[in-house]
Amino acid sequence: MTPNPQLLIFSQASRECAMQMMSNAAYIQRELPKLELPEPIITKIKAVCESLIDTKHDVMTELFELADETQTDASNAPRKVQRIVQWLSEPIGEMHQLVTRPSGLPSDEFPIVCDLSSSD
Repeated sequence: MTPNPQLLIFSQASRECAMQMMSNAAYIQRELPKLELPEPIITKIKAVCESLIDTKHDVMTELFELADETQTDASNAPRKVQRIVQWLSEPIGEMHQLVTRPSGLPSDEFPIVCDLSSSD
C-alpha cells in the first residue's frame, strides 16, 4: 500500500514537535536549579517537564504503530491522528497555565520575573 502523503507530512511534523517538546523539557530541567522560585512553582514546572517527556514517548510509539498499521489497513488512521493531536496539545495547555498564572499561589507571588540570561 502506498503511504498517504498527507499522513507522512503529519507524522513528520508530529515527530518534530514531540522531539522539540522533549528538548525544551530537558533544557528547563537543566536550568531549573539555577532559579530561585517558590517550591510550589518548582514542583509544577517539574510536573510539566515530565508531561512533555512522557508525551514525546507516547507520540513516538503511536507514530510507529500508525506507520505499521497503515501499511496494510488505514481504517484506524483518523482515530490515531486525533489521539496524537490531543496528546501534543495537552502539555502545552499545562505549560500555558503555569506561565500565565500558577494556580494555588497568592497573587503577590505572581508575576515572578526570572533572569534566565547567562553570565558565561
